[in-house]
Amino acid sequence: MKFVLEKSGKKFHPIAVPTKHKKDVINGVVFEITENELLETDKYEVSAYKRVQKKFKSGNEAWVYILNKV
Repeated sequence: MKFVLEKSGKKFHPIAVPTKHKKDVINGVVFEITENELLETDKYEVSAYKRVQKKFKSGNEAWVYILNKV
């Protein structure tokens, strides 16, 4: 995680943590990016994150980075 903080210059990076509670939500925006941009994003993320595809309240599906419980 330290590498991500050093690279971004921020003091804190939130991580989405899956739960079984339907009331737990994260508000946000889904961006449309190219396959190459997605692969470049994977290079930036550290092992604390993993990428999974999820369906959102809107009905749209998108990739999201969540806590990687290794």
